[in-house]
Amino acid sequence: MPRVAILTAARIDTPEKDNWLGEAIRSVQNQEFTDWEMIIVDDASPIPVPPSGDPRVRLVRASHQQGPAMCRNTAVGLARAEAILPLDADDQLASPDVLGAMLDQWEQDQSTIIYGDMRYLENGVLGKLLKFPEYDFTKILDPKGVIPVTAMHSRACWEAAGGWKPELKEGLEDVEYWIAAGAAGFCGVKIDLMTLIYRRGYPESRTRRMRAARLEGQARNLIREMHAELYSGRLPMGCCGSGKSRPVGPKTAPSRMMSAPRALTGADAPTQYTTIWVRYNGRREGQFGVRGQATGVVYHIDGRGSEFEIYTVDANIFRRSGRGQDFSVGIAPPAPEPEPEPEPQSVPEFKAPPPQMAQINELDAVAREEAGIAPVPAPVPSTGQAATPRPVLVQPPPPLVGASRVDLTGGPPPLPSVDDLAVQTADTGLTELDIAIAQEQEKDHPLEELNLGRFQEMLEHEGWTIPGLAAAGAGELTPYPGIGQVTAENIVKKAQGHQEGLHG
Repeated sequence: MPRVAILTAARIDTPEKDNWLGEAIRSVQNQEFTDWEMIIVDDASPIPVPPSGDPRVRLVRASHQQGPAMCRNTAVGLARAEAILPLDADDQLASPDVLGAMLDQWEQDQSTIIYGDMRYLENGVLGKLLKFPEYDFTKILDPKGVIPVTAMHSRACWEAAGGWKPELKEGLEDVEYWIAAGAAGFCGVKIDLMTLIYRRGYPESRTRRMRAARLEGQARNLIREMHAELYSGRLPMGCCGSGKSRPVGPKTAPSRMMSAPRALTGADAPTQYTTIWVRYNGRREGQFGVRGQATGVVYHIDGRGSEFEIYTVDANIFRRSGRGQDFSVGIAPPAPEPEPEPEPQSVPEFKAPPPQMAQINELDAVAREEAGIAPVPAPVPSTGQAATPRPVLVQPPPPLVGASRVDLTGGPPPLPSVDDLAVQTADTGLTELDIAIAQEQEKDHPLEELNLGRFQEMLEHEGWTIPGLAAAGAGELTPYPGIGQVTAENIVKKAQGHQEGLHG
C-alpha cells in the first residue's frame, strides 16, 4: 500500500501543456522516496492524456470538464494512501528529496499541513525564490494566500475541510481550502526547504485568465462570504487561530478619575489634565478626604498605604502635609489589574459539507479492482471485419458522507463482467443483452423530469438518479449547499411521485 498519494488534475488543451504534465510526472518519478502513487484525473481534455507506462502513475478520465477542484476531490477518493499531496499539472517538485522530507515531518504529527518555499518558473527560466512565512491563521485568512496548493496533509484534513470547492471555479479554491482546514483544527508547519517549482506567466494560466476577466475580487468576496464567522472575528473551538471562541475588537480602559476639575485659567491651564500618583504614609487608618487647592477636587484616601491619582496642579498641598512626610508624591502607578477573560460565545464547531466529486467514465485497473468491476477485456483479434467497441460505463462516485474512501460500487449497477454475459457473437463481440444494459445505463432516468432547477446539475454530478432519490432520506441531501430540510423532503417526494407514476 503506498504511503503518499500525489493528486493531479489535468486539463490538456495544448501540446505545450502535455509536455508540462510529462515534466510534473518525471519530477515525482525522480524522488528518492519511492513508495508513492500518482493519481491523474484527466478533466475531459481535448488532447487525451496517454498512460505513462509506470504502474505507480494512475490515470482516470472525467466524463466532462468539471474543474480542478472536483478532479482533486475524486483523486483523493481513489487514493489508497493516508498522506496526500496535490501537484498541479504544470508544476514540479523542486528536488528529489522533497517527498521524503515532507513525509518525515508530517508523520511526526498527522494533523499538520506541511509546506515549504517555492521558486517561480517563467518562460522556461527559473526565477526568484518565494519564501513563505511561518504558519499563522490570521495570515491564512488573507485571501491572497500564503500556503501553496502543494502541501502535504491527511485524508482526514481533506474531509474536515470539505474538499476543494467547485464554486470557486475561476480560481483561489486552494486559498479557501486552507482556511477551511485551519478552521477545522488542521494547522500548518513550514519546513526550511524549497518544495515546489511553480509555473506562471503563460497566457492560458488560470490566474492570468481570472485577473484579465477581473474576477479575482469576486472570488475573494466569495471566500469571505463562505467564512463570514471567521472574518467577523469569531473563531470556532479547535480552530488554529484560537483555543476559545471570542469576538475580536478594541479594548478600552475605564477612566481612573471619577470627577473632573473645575475650569482653570492663566498659568494653570496647560497642566489641568496632567495627573500624578501619590501614596499616603501617615497614621490615619480611616477614610478621609483632601480637597485640591487648584482644582477643588476632593480626593478620597482609604487610610495608610492607599495609592491614588491627583491632578498635578494640586500636588503642593500633598507635598507640604506632615512637613512633607505624610504623602509620597510621584510614585509609579500600580500595575493594572488583569481584565477578566470574556465569556466564550456560542459558536458552533466548524463543519464543512461533504466534498463534491467529479463524474468519471474511465477508471484505472486499481480502482476497477477495488470496486469489484471486471477488467476491460483485451481486444478481440481481427477477423477482417471491424469490431464494435465495447462500451465502458462506470458509475460516478456517490456523495461522500462520513466515509474516508469513495465507494465506487454505489448507485445503479455497473456493466456486468464478461463471465456474466451470454455467449458473444463472433462478428460484433457484443450480445443483445450487453447492448441493452449499456443503453439502459446511458438513459439512467434524467433528473430534468423532476424540475429541480438549480439543484439538478449538482445532484447529477454527485451520481443521483430518480430511483436513488426516491429511496433516499431527506438527511442524505441536506449536506449539499443550498438544500435545507424542506427542500430535501420536496425533492424526495417528487422522485417518489415519479416512480409511482411509472409503476402505477
